[in-house]
Amino acid sequence: MKNGLIYFIIVLILPFNLFCAQLKYLYFQGNKTFDNQELYEALGLKVPSIILFWKKRVPKINPKTVPLLKETLKGFYEVKGFYKAKISHTENNDSITFHIIENSPVIVDSIEIKSDENIKNLILLKKGERFDADLFVKSKKNIKEKMLKEGFCSYDLNAKALIDLQKNRAYLKFHLKKGGVCKFGKIKIEGLKSIDQKIVKTYLKFQEGDKYSIDKIKESYDALYSLGAFSLISIQEGPKINNIVDYIVKLKERKKKIRLKTGIGYETDLGPRAFFRWEEYNFRGNAKKLGFFLKYSNKERIFKNDLFKPLLFSVNEYRFNLKNEAGYSFFDYNSYNEKKIFEKIHLFTNVKDSTYDFGLGIENIKIEEVQNLCNIKEGDFFLVYPFFEYEKDKRDSKTNPKKGYYLNSKIETGVKEIGSETTYIKWKNEARFIHTFENQTTLALKGKIYLIKEIEKSLPSSKLFFGGGAYGNRAYGYKKLYATDAKCVDVGGKTMVETSVELDHPIYKKLVGALFWDSTLLSKDSMDFSTDFVNAVGFGIRYLTQIGPIKIDMGFNVKDPSINAIHFLIGQSF
Repeated sequence: MKNGLIYFIIVLILPFNLFCAQLKYLYFQGNKTFDNQELYEALGLKVPSIILFWKKRVPKINPKTVPLLKETLKGFYEVKGFYKAKISHTENNDSITFHIIENSPVIVDSIEIKSDENIKNLILLKKGERFDADLFVKSKKNIKEKMLKEGFCSYDLNAKALIDLQKNRAYLKFHLKKGGVCKFGKIKIEGLKSIDQKIVKTYLKFQEGDKYSIDKIKESYDALYSLGAFSLISIQEGPKINNIVDYIVKLKERKKKIRLKTGIGYETDLGPRAFFRWEEYNFRGNAKKLGFFLKYSNKERIFKNDLFKPLLFSVNEYRFNLKNEAGYSFFDYNSYNEKKIFEKIHLFTNVKDSTYDFGLGIENIKIEEVQNLCNIKEGDFFLVYPFFEYEKDKRDSKTNPKKGYYLNSKIETGVKEIGSETTYIKWKNEARFIHTFENQTTLALKGKIYLIKEIEKSLPSSKLFFGGGAYGNRAYGYKKLYATDAKCVDVGGKTMVETSVELDHPIYKKLVGALFWDSTLLSKDSMDFSTDFVNAVGFGIRYLTQIGPIKIDMGFNVKDPSINAIHFLIGQSF
């Protein structure tokens, strides 16, 4: 009873003592291999932000936590190969110093590989270098991921690290038997109430009999979540017999179907703006989605309604979804205003990492308040055009890609025979390439070729091409770069070629610096590539978030630096 009372008092008082104890700065001494920042991060300590310039960039700790922090630091050094590291500490009125004697690390003496698959480049440790337990674990993970990506779900991996502390040597073994290629077996879907199983199977990236791949399972998660109809998705491995793997897809339909998003903000190109979006997921069952969108700023106003219906019909293995967009938009160009009522019907299908989108667009465009009549016609324009779009996305991430490529090609053709006032062909092509080097520098390349051919009557000026903006030539504001060979001002082009080269490199944690070169050719005539390119250089800062980078860029015209622009963007432009 007495011991229990003492224990109760200690539990009651200890948190109070820890809270009231005077915090002291923590310093390191003797660390040669790792800098202070790495050691603070290993201890889970946060350094005051550089923005708080009046504070020391040194964290404070409670002196009572010193024994625990010393053990944590010793564990970190052991993981990094310093098994004989010694750590002591001294303390004065306002600081605590950890004294580190690293001693000699364990060195990798040999790496024995026995494998029926080339795995040498997946092993991150090298002979003669310091042993690192984190890299050893990551090497095993790399091998496992390679096997699962290539369909070898029955692989046998035996990886060991033998440490000789007397000799300070590590002896590594990686023995792999990849076995046979696996296939997906029976797929069972559970938990559906108002959604047809056929729709779910459409969004699964694997079917019975397909070659096994862990990537197909990950892609299936992304595809099912994109429907917005489920609050829970679980794809579980079932029985595995003779390299045939069955799967159970467990789903829970979301109860809260309606989502509202509102916000106010500022866009460099458009000024202050406000937006409102209302969406209902699983609208009347079968994963349909209904949405309304409203955006308002001084230069741009949009009201749009969209309806999405998955699996409208199928043709062989191609399953087509329906999307309908209808609405009103207003945009204030410098020399005129455009008002537009539009309707677009899409039939699209996804095949692996490609999307094929067929549709019909109808637009009633009104050009008014024209300030410069040269080459810009006032009045109403009624356009009807079939369109086709192809998209292939091989980037490793849509929010912040580090490697891969992206292709997009879209063609629309105004046809007089079905009601269009103008007969024309409009073709837009875009390609992006991203690669990250070992030093974490990311190279991003982007190229565009846009063409318009007017066959009968001319298009309204707003349907032509304009450069500038956060996604284009960053020395100019949004749609502020016009055809350079036009005799009139503010004229759109019928030929545009645009390239961008950008280098991104980490500065500090989630902060990334960027240098870029943008180049734009914009001609008033179709198929005219003889005009000069307008070049821009600049720099930017990115702060990485889960929804993509927050970007600030400043671009300058190479020939005339007085022409410049600042762009603010949330999301990736490559």
